[in-house]
Amino acid sequence: MKLFNYSFPHPVLGHNDDVSDRFETSYEIELGKRKTVLHVDIILTNTTLKQLLKLKKVTFCCDISCPNTLFRKNIVFLPQKYDIELESNFLRGKVNVIFYIIALEPIPEYLPENLNKDYSGYKFSISKSEELAIGEKTWFIADKTYEQFFSVSSLFQICKSPEKDRVSYQFDEDKITINLPSKNFNDYNDIINYEIFYSAYHAFLALPALTLALEEVFSDINNLLQNKPWYIKILQIRENNESIKRIAIEKNNGHVLAQHILKLPIGRSLADLRMLKDRLSIPNNE
Repeated sequence: MKLFNYSFPHPVLGHNDDVSDRFETSYEIELGKRKTVLHVDIILTNTTLKQLLKLKKVTFCCDISCPNTLFRKNIVFLPQKYDIELESNFLRGKVNVIFYIIALEPIPEYLPENLNKDYSGYKFSISKSEELAIGEKTWFIADKTYEQFFSVSSLFQICKSPEKDRVSYQFDEDKITINLPSKNFNDYNDIINYEIFYSAYHAFLALPALTLALEEVFSDINNLLQNKPWYIKILQIRENNESIKRIAIEKNNGHVLAQHILKLPIGRSLADLRMLKDRLSIPNNE
């Protein structure tokens, strides 16, 4: 989304309707064991800023940060197509990316083309390093194996609990943790490798855990869970699925989002149980 809550003492392209031109940024990610490369492509239509780029009075700037590793770096460059190389071991999970155009030197009497009429009659004095254009705030996932990253099983871990009969959950780990009493844990290990029981696992174990986890996030006023790898995975799954993307991220909606993330597991489980019943020719109790 655009950073409309930013406030600037001068007009900035990409901020509200200060300047009616395009500053659009995109990039393709190449994830490697040692290097991660962003192949950047920028569209800029403002003639004033394009001329200042030619004169090397302004430059493109990319701010990259990774909350999980505390990595942050600003990269400046002039070409509209540019490759940014990063050390892969600095990146884990969610990586935030935002592009700017910044001044390389003071610019007196700055007056960009296609300026909003509200600024009519004004000229602006720009200091070195001030932003003149701002792009969308985006992010990507730095994990190297996407299929494993997006699989439902990558959201959960099942652990043995000292409790005798109570299932408990933890949401402060990299994965959602489901703690099973010893006997239940042993039963789980006996059946989990049978494909016909996968839907039951999703319905009876994963669904309540994910529903509770999402409600914890939506109620988390301190945002302590929003950078957890399991929640970042859910956001990315949602971003890449049009039907799930339509489900609002809001309090009391966790059960709806959880069911669709897990591909409606109750219906799948009932269908699999019926198929198992037919295979075993189990008579009914009527």
